[in-house]
Amino acid sequence: MNVQPLSGAPANNAVYHALINPGDTILGMNLFHGGHLSHGSSVNRSGKLYKVFHYSVDPKTEQINYDEVERIARENNPRIIIAGYSSYPWVPDWARFKQIADSVGAYLLADISHIAGMIAADVIPSPVATRISLLSQPTRLPHWPPRRLYHVIQRIHLKEN
Repeated sequence: MNVQPLSGAPANNAVYHALINPGDTILGMNLFHGGHLSHGSSVNRSGKLYKVFHYSVDPKTEQINYDEVERIARENNPRIIIAGYSSYPWVPDWARFKQIADSVGAYLLADISHIAGMIAADVIPSPVATRISLLSQPTRLPHWPPRRLYHVIQRIHLKEN
């Protein structure tokens, strides 16, 4: 049971369901390094339906190592790369995520559920200017009720499933 019917998890699930098939590969941040349950955790439907690979933070810098993200992406060819998290204190490098996604032919999903308020306040740059493929965002986290969710979809060429 999802007691948050219009939270970020259903928004992400809608993206997965629309663009990829069960068994396809996704790449998201490790839950224990600040990622989100809906980015491929084994206890979430995303981790049960899709083949999941995770990137994590570098143990020395405690930041995302984008070269490592690229290595994992090149080795595993994800259909979707998820740039987003629920607990990570650094500013994401949207352009680098986009470059990695483009290099392997993946969609780039910017899940900004937990940082949308900082993006709206111009504290963190918006991923939209980077030409990300999709953006998911429920309104409840930065704006509080009523619950709504929305997706921003750039002009993308949908790949054959």
